[in-house]
Amino acid sequence: MSEVSEEFALVLDDYHTIESKPIHDAVNFLLNHLPPQAHLVIASRTNPPMSLANLRAQNQLMELH
Repeated sequence: MSEVSEEFALVLDDYHTIESKPIHDAVNFLLNHLPPQAHLVIASRTNPPMSLANLRAQNQLMELH
């Protein structure tokens, strides 16, 4: 992903259906290591089981309810 020069979004839809902790851990790692041109969009009916407080504090999180 870091070799892509244009901005892009990775969309994970229906995230609430994922119950696997290794997948949650991998997405959390990805979220914290995205290159600047990448945007992660998570569509879920519930809050994803990951820490988002740091992103909120840095104004790098957009939430729609």
